[in-house]
Amino acid sequence: FNEANKKSALVIPPREIDLPTSGVSLAIPINKAKSTAVKIIKFGTIQQGYLGIYPEDAEEGVLIVEVVDNTPADRAGLKHGDIIIEYDGKKVRSEKHLRELIASTIPEQMVKIDILRDINRRIIDAVIGKAKPKYGQLTEKFLNLPPVVPQVDVNIPDVPKLDLYYESQKYKDAQKEYQEDIKKLKEEIRNLNKEMQRLSREIEKAKKAQEKAEEKP
Repeated sequence: FNEANKKSALVIPPREIDLPTSGVSLAIPINKAKSTAVKIIKFGTIQQGYLGIYPEDAEEGVLIVEVVDNTPADRAGLKHGDIIIEYDGKKVRSEKHLRELIASTIPEQMVKIDILRDINRRIIDAVIGKAKPKYGQLTEKFLNLPPVVPQVDVNIPDVPKLDLYYESQKYKDAQKEYQEDIKKLKEEIRNLNKEMQRLSREIEKAKKAQEKAEEKP
């Protein structure tokens, strides 16, 4: 991910190719999928050829923009500016076609590459290298082993049993006690009201007695 322009990028030193962030749909031809599966089963990895160039489409053939040092292309004598016309007897139609031809070549195989250099055509013999696997490698030992199923050890804590009858009885007892407390409280309120009424009557009698006493000469 390129932080500068906020885009995803495929980095192939010293190249960087911007990738779209959405709306991409990929499809793999069935023949290519079958050949890839056969390579994985046979070699434990995708055996792809590697030449070591950066190609671009040209009017006729494919132009070599750059040759990577210490690669099959460098050792074979390919140079910047060469135009590849044919690869292993097959006419090269485009940069994509050339990549497919190289990738489908068995590593360590020698191929003849027909190029155009300085208006002159010549044939270069190149021993194709082995491309590094992109997504890891399956070894022969791994392929022969049965799949390992992890053993899961789960400790389930003991859950205390709940005595529903006991819990229900506790609730009933608490509710009964609550009802009794409410009943007592109501009784106390009634008694308090009676006492207040009695005191009110006593106060009224005291007032009347006082008024009579004041009326006497």
